[in-house]
Amino acid sequence: PLSTELTPADMEERFLRMVSNEIQYKKFLKQSPYSITDIRWPVLLQRLLDNIEDSTQKKNGKFRGQDKLKRIDRPREARKTVVVLGTGWAAHAFVKLASTYDLRVVVVSPVNHFVFTPMLASASVGTVEYRSMTEPIRVTNPYIDNFVEGRAIGIDVKGKKVQVRLSDLGTVTGSLQGLASNAACRLDPEPVWSQVIYNEDGTMVQRDPSQGAGGVIELEYDHLICAVGTAARSTIVPGAKEFCFNLKTSQDSKRLRTAIGEALEYASRPDVQEYYYDDDESKMLATAERRRRVTIAVVGGGPTGVSSSDFVLTRIQS
Repeated sequence: PLSTELTPADMEERFLRMVSNEIQYKKFLKQSPYSITDIRWPVLLQRLLDNIEDSTQKKNGKFRGQDKLKRIDRPREARKTVVVLGTGWAAHAFVKLASTYDLRVVVVSPVNHFVFTPMLASASVGTVEYRSMTEPIRVTNPYIDNFVEGRAIGIDVKGKKVQVRLSDLGTVTGSLQGLASNAACRLDPEPVWSQVIYNEDGTMVQRDPSQGAGGVIELEYDHLICAVGTAARSTIVPGAKEFCFNLKTSQDSKRLRTAIGEALEYASRPDVQEYYYDDDESKMLATAERRRRVTIAVVGGGPTGVSSSDFVLTRIQS
């Protein structure tokens, strides 16, 4: 029962907490939160049908068209080609459910995995490991025809062709030289150094040497799905682009995790500890400097910003 001494704001806050999730709501209705008998049968039936539909669609294309006797895959002849740009939420959902028996699926993206973005904040402080929030696109649907690691730089709508600039292998070559940690993020915007030029007949593609070297290929498609997603707009707030860490990719969470750990170690150095000084003024300056070193500003109040603030505060307090 609610106390009469509580203010209306406190009563509202307590009530919202009680109905904030299904378990608390069932407790509020004086029902057992773990009993399925309290759930109406239409809801149970709908959930069962949804699970069956999801399971059927997920297997669709991964098992259709197989020759059971010869144990080989026999996809449909003359399949239409679908080129998917991106490996985010929309692209992942399509690739997971696409029938590779009916369609020839080619995925183009700078990264070869899907990131469960709600876990980025947890991974940035070490609560969740990176492998728990990523899924390789080839694991999502092992029967896709090809994955091209690159960035789409041009589309010929009439000719149904897309030009793809292949990703630089700086991460691989850098690891051989011990410089893998300094490799650029593959999702960061980059200038297009290669320009695609069509011949008059429109059948061949040439690269303009004056625009710089770079591997550019051309893919033909019957259907094109553009699911490249969004980018962090760090230019809205002055100084954010130069001094802030983005939190959009798994590589961003790794960088932020390293930065937070270094900030905590920087604030633990002896030069900012009060017991190393005798006078009160030096102790006050050391305390202020230590707090400055662990002061973290979060730009943005969306789901990622709120989650990051919570997890960072918990990490610092622990």
